[in-house]
Amino acid sequence: MEKVESVKICPLELGAGMPKIGVPITGKSISEIFKQVKKACSKKPDLLEWRLDFFDDVEDFNQIKAAFKQISTNNDDLPLLITFRTKSEGGERQFTAPHYFLLLKEVLNNLSVNAIDLELFHEQANLRSIVSLAHQKGVKVVMSNHDFEKTPAKNELISRLTKMFELGADVAKIAVMPNSSGDVLTLLSATSEAKSQLAKPIITMSMGELGKISRVSGQLFGSSLTFASVDETSAPGQVPIDELRKMLQELAITK
Repeated sequence: MEKVESVKICPLELGAGMPKIGVPITGKSISEIFKQVKKACSKKPDLLEWRLDFFDDVEDFNQIKAAFKQISTNNDDLPLLITFRTKSEGGERQFTAPHYFLLLKEVLNNLSVNAIDLELFHEQANLRSIVSLAHQKGVKVVMSNHDFEKTPAKNELISRLTKMFELGADVAKIAVMPNSSGDVLTLLSATSEAKSQLAKPIITMSMGELGKISRVSGQLFGSSLTFASVDETSAPGQVPIDELRKMLQELAITK
């Protein structure tokens, strides 16, 4: 298997060993967030992802800080990835580009986070600005792209992952929607090829029922992190964490 340069997200190491498991926190209120964090931590994932776009008070940064305090004091020291997923990429709400980047800057300047999600399809100058600020703060950047309608061609998938690293990402992530079993094979083939070409941690998934195999086959094909559900899901096809962990262990490559 190809050697991948691992990336540490305090203290999680992506790109080494079996795929790690992340759990999304999708609470709309601080009380919902508290309950989800406590329940998620009881399942012992490797990482929590706070989906800010689900939070009702995302326009009020004081409320974001209050919610973050609930997470950071109850997360059993698990690494935290903060994500605002825009509507155009499957998120809960749409922000204008200036609003989106202002939010990310506020997060980086005011919260002690481990990693931040940054969507690829924005102006390159804005992307590089966030990457630079994140790295100044010691925060890892997971650059991402999501297509909830289709699966682009293999060369396009690899091109997008490559572009993410050219823009300074620490980890590159792509999630796509399959409309056939062939689409799932396209995603897996692109993952395997990108892993050998890029030699940096990538996260890929084929969503929905058709794509479930991509969520458990990361060690073979090259995806370093997979997302599981506890109660709530943040994307179609997420597998409950207990089932996912068993499947990953069954498929583990030991040689």
